[in-house]
Amino acid sequence: MADNPISLAAENAALKARIDELQAELNAKNPVEPIATPDTVKIARAIPGRALDQFTRITRAAMAASLEELKVGVEVVDQFAEGASELTSSPSESFASLLASVPRSIITGVVKAVDHALDAPSRTIGKFYNTYTAPPAQAVPPKASTN
Repeated sequence: MADNPISLAAENAALKARIDELQAELNAKNPVEPIATPDTVKIARAIPGRALDQFTRITRAAMAASLEELKVGVEVVDQFAEGASELTSSPSESFASLLASVPRSIITGVVKAVDHALDAPSRTIGKFYNTYTAPPAQAVPPKASTN
């Protein structure tokens, strides 16, 4: 014989009331402290935003440092080309003397390029640090179109 739905609902309500009564007794005997303090909750809620901010800053600084490294590379090539092109030619110079000065010009270009390349690590690290510690760029609001 199946119980009717009215008696099941009444029994369910009575059991829920008993659970609430027992829970209240338990809390009165042994009060439960909150798991986290309001400060902890505030800090925990700020973590995703702070993590995203750190990721953005590190990524931006790494990209700026990479571009600085490329810039130094281009400058090194320019220094080499500048040093190597210091061939002094005059109409009175012979081809032999001009040919003899080529190694000197190449060595001059290499020395200038190496000297400039040695600045690359400090410039790259400086660029990373300056970009990382810079305040975040503010978004520029779009200009209103005049139609």
